Amino acid sequence: MSKTLSNVLKLNSQSGNSDVLQRMRRGYTRESYLQLVDHVRTIIPGVSISSDFIAGFCGETESEHQDTLSLLRLVRYNYAYLFAYSMRQPSKRDPNQMVGKNDGGTRVILSNIESACARTGDVHEKHLKPGDYVAVERIYPFVLQITAATSQVLKGQVLFPTKLQKFPLDLQSWKDDRISEQARS
Repeated sequence: MSKTLSNVLKLNSQSGNSDVLQRMRRGYTRESYLQLVDHVRTIIPGVSISSDFIAGFCGETESEHQDTLSLLRLVRYNYAYLFAYSMRQPSKRDPNQMVGKNDGGTRVILSNIESACARTGDVHEKHLKPGDYVAVERIYPFVLQITAATSQVLKGQVLFPTKLQKFPLDLQSWKDDRISEQARS
């Protein structure tokens, strides 16, 4: 294990006002953030600190915005990434799609849900629910085929719904079915 600490650290603040941070559901205050910065600078002298900021968050007043500007001056960031807040437009989602996250936290949009659910023999597993595990087709190792990807989103085809405990058996059964289909072709 290396005993070297990085001298570059990204400590996202998003805002310099505690009320705005609360509305953003950040779970920390301006004061606790400043304490963290002081603590980091004590432990890692000469550290370069960067952060993301959102200006104009819902209902942000001029006074709250000025708190963010004062935080920028107090912390003396080496790098700051500044964004104007914009409301996300509600998307018209295909009813045959479901959105979730993979184990790495990347957003995944799953298609082909109805036909995949129809392939299962278990009457109780006809509908996907939040928390269900889903195998998504990929050539190798037959678990995940991504049909489209960006740095933020993966899109894939649903093969079958499953439960974590049943996943190895369901996957083997799916592989066996694929081999049988290929042999018949």
